[in-house]
Amino acid sequence: MPTFPCGSIWTGSLDINIGFGPEYPILYARRTTTQFGPTVLLTLQAEENTNIKIYLPRRYAEGFDDQDIEDINEGGKI
Repeated sequence: MPTFPCGSIWTGSLDINIGFGPEYPILYARRTTTQFGPTVLLTLQAEENTNIKIYLPRRYAEGFDDQDIEDINEGGKI
């Protein structure tokens, strides 16, 4: 997989318009710890040659189990 520039953004800055807006395929997921505690870091494809990383808020990160993360990283869907 080619490597493209990747920056971190806030989840609130994603343009969400279900059915009409852009889609953000999840390319990679991993568990990490920030100053706010454990979370999941997702790498999303924002545009053809641009990836973005987002740290999920705890309430969403708690919904991912180890199998979900493994499935994402193997190209599967959760």
